Amino acid sequence: MIKLIEKQKIIITYLRKGKSQRQIAREMGLNRRTIAKYVKDYERKKAWLTDSKGNSNKDELIADIVENPKYDTSKRKKVKLTNEDYSFS
Repeated sequence: MIKLIEKQKIIITYLRKGKSQRQIAREMGLNRRTIAKYVKDYERKKAWLTDSKGNSNKDELIADIVENPKYDTSKRKKVKLTNEDYSFS
């Protein structure tokens, strides 16, 4: 599970330092798809918050960056553990 500080570091490293998603993934020891997810989410929200004149609501964008990461658990398979799953010898 990724922490808030890691999410912020991903976005800042990508935007300010100009590193590729693959470089960030290697340096942070995370999956490239995780990096791509947070960069894509940031870019999508940035585009949505920027109006046609190029004005952006920086407060909302900053609030999004400092928001804790969310995970979609709706597609996860439920597992029920029973005593048969463990062998106590």
